[in-house]
Amino acid sequence: MSGDKMRILITGGAGYLGSALVELLLTAGHHVTVVDTFMYGQTGLAPLCVNSNLRLVRADAANVYLWKEFLGGCDVVIPLAAIVGAPACKRNITLAQRVNFDAIKELMGELHKDVWLLYPNTNSGYGHGGRRECVETDPLEPISAYGQQKVLA
Repeated sequence: MSGDKMRILITGGAGYLGSALVELLLTAGHHVTVVDTFMYGQTGLAPLCVNSNLRLVRADAANVYLWKEFLGGCDVVIPLAAIVGAPACKRNITLAQRVNFDAIKELMGELHKDVWLLYPNTNSGYGHGGRRECVETDPLEPISAYGQQKVLA
């Protein structure tokens, strides 16, 4: 890592979790690159655009060849881009597979061994369906296509 300040790539960083995370990371002084399609018209990052440590890239995070140039010099990659939830995955199985699994698999093949990958999972991966809080030691027992894709990735 390059000192205390890291260079972080976040795919899907304009979403609900991503925009909050980006703000925290920028406040801590890190350099953040966000790759997102902005397909839902998200504006949560707009107030942060004045921060010179933020770089926004409008691109499909599932297209590894398009954004892998941003991996160079990164200390941490946080892949948040996803087709989220069982209903959305069911509506477009091919897209969900491409975004939730294939892109992560390709990403792993491109990462330098010194780059940290922070890979979030949800209750869907643990099979709890939000009935209780999950911890990393819980068994992975996905009950939906979304959960299966997250676990496989």
